[in-house]
Amino acid sequence: MKKLYFTILFCTVASLCRSENAKRPIDAQQKVLLDERGSDYYSYHTGLGTLEFLDRSGERGTPAIKILLNGKAIVNLEGVTDKGRSEQSLMLDSSTNVIDWASSKGNKSGPSDVKRMIVSVGATSNCVRRYIMLDFTDTKPFVSKPFSYNPDDDICEHLKKVKWGKQETFIDLAGPQRYLYRPQREVIGPIGD
Repeated sequence: MKKLYFTILFCTVASLCRSENAKRPIDAQQKVLLDERGSDYYSYHTGLGTLEFLDRSGERGTPAIKILLNGKAIVNLEGVTDKGRSEQSLMLDSSTNVIDWASSKGNKSGPSDVKRMIVSVGATSNCVRRYIMLDFTDTKPFVSKPFSYNPDDDICEHLKKVKWGKQETFIDLAGPQRYLYRPQREVIGPIGD
């Protein structure tokens, strides 16, 4: 179970895994890296500052109820429930490339900046109800309205694929549902192929 937890954690944060690699156990070197970083894996660099996921106790971690940028909440689900009265949390999908990383410039050491990120919203990671797009490519952060076609909150959504693009990003959910995101605008959909 511990190996599975570390595999999911490493895949989620580092965005190194594709769905076919998500079940592979991590090696000893990766485990040491995870153990050393600990809660830092719930903190990301963006072009606008530091992004942090905070759990119900106010510590870095998931399931989170707040996302902070430079210490200020940009998403807050405290007290938010779905129609079934389940408290909602914020998570990252572990099997899809939910983070659009900025390309590294020159010999810059340290982590790359997050340009955009898709965050899952649901009671548990096993039952995601909708998604939120976070965009850090402009002078202010952009947080989309939640998206998915789930008006009755009775479907557990599944993110199948994300195709990041500079002007258009396509997001495919099971169903099939396809959504279109253009930088700093709301997510549109579902749309046709």
